Amino acid sequence: MPLTKRFTVEQIKAALLQCGTYTAAAKSLNCSSRTIANYVRDCQELKDAARQGRAAITNRAESNIASAILAGNERASRWWLQSSPEGKRLGYGTRVEVAPAVLINPEDYAPHRPATWAEAREVYADIGDVLLEPTEEGSRDWTVLLEGKGA
Repeated sequence: MPLTKRFTVEQIKAALLQCGTYTAAAKSLNCSSRTIANYVRDCQELKDAARQGRAAITNRAESNIASAILAGNERASRWWLQSSPEGKRLGYGTRVEVAPAVLINPEDYAPHRPATWAEAREVYADIGDVLLEPTEEGSRDWTVLLEGKGA
């Protein structure tokens, strides 16, 4: 014997449109979010209502952020600059660019091992802007960070 439906499509739809999320809609109807998901899975009208409800929540969130920025909230302003495409385009993003590192053996590149940092920088100058450091104490290998001609 099939189970009877506890809610109508109209009740679920209204809850989704008003609340915006399965969890909030379930709370308003005093049921589980799994129940809401089951109704939505089986009905295109409810899928559309769920999408509209989420869009409404997103619009409210955007409005809240815009209001906070216009009210002078520095934290909201900083978040917007770091996460919006417009802010990232202006260089406010938090992405970190890392220069490529190349491990070389000095003997493969120069006929003698540079004795000093200054000499090493001079020997490797034609590679590009370089940052040299020994890979480990006493090692004959150098880490060369390339930023230019050789990169």
